[in-house]
Amino acid sequence: MTGDRPQPLSHSVVKVFNEKPINSLKHRLLTFLYKQAQADSPYELKRFYRYFDQFRELRMWKMQLVDESHLLIKYASEDVVTLRVQDPNTQPAFFVLYNFNTTQVLGVWENSSNELLSLFENFSDQFRNVLPLLGDGVLCSATNNIYARQVQARFKQTIINARNGGHTEAVKRILAQLPISAQSYSSSPYLDLTLFSYDDKWVSVMERPKTCGDYPIRFYGRQSNLLKFKIHTGSLAGKSPGGNTRRLVAFTFHPTMPFAISVQRKSNSQYIVNLHVRHVPS
Repeated sequence: MTGDRPQPLSHSVVKVFNEKPINSLKHRLLTFLYKQAQADSPYELKRFYRYFDQFRELRMWKMQLVDESHLLIKYASEDVVTLRVQDPNTQPAFFVLYNFNTTQVLGVWENSSNELLSLFENFSDQFRNVLPLLGDGVLCSATNNIYARQVQARFKQTIINARNGGHTEAVKRILAQLPISAQSYSSSPYLDLTLFSYDDKWVSVMERPKTCGDYPIRFYGRQSNLLKFKIHTGSLAGKSPGGNTRRLVAFTFHPTMPFAISVQRKSNSQYIVNLHVRHVPS
């Protein structure tokens, strides 16, 4: 349990009817934390009392439906939820696994928890709520793909070795992906790291804006290491604006067909939409 030092309580008389009630879900969260601290040690119980006001003031930030019975809810302080702090994903937060059928809190983890990180790395398909699309087809993830696990391990090591980085910072950065938004990962076979090798700096399974490079994105066959195809970005293939203009591009791939849409944002807030289709040599 982490948090800033709580402010001392006021000695003024507080009228009961002015006290804010605790809703049922927050009450279950506080009860779970209390019982967990009580079963651990007297020291953890003292820490629970010490940070009780911070726990009570937690606000629901994000959530996802894990399956037909469970919700993964992310709680943080009001300043974090309302984005009044810089880099909110590195601020203290809590993840709560809640069964809404039994109204039971099953687990609570901080966003620096190694246990939750291990669960996410080994069971990421369950967090993504993956269902087979065609036959045995599933999303490429660190759970079912050794190359995707290598990409995530490289990302973690980069944060650990960075200035002001470290293991705790790396854990927070990875767990910042939770809760996962619906349909935020592509199931396109062209992004399957078992079939193709490409630079994840420019495009990845997770559909999010990436830096737009000056050269086409090259896809190589995983087994042959031969160039299979290229995807051009930019307003005109092979041309890019001069200067130090930073461009962002977001790709949306069709789940099965050789088709993709890219939306590029330029520095002057203009957007360029490109349709990428398979080129059949004549």
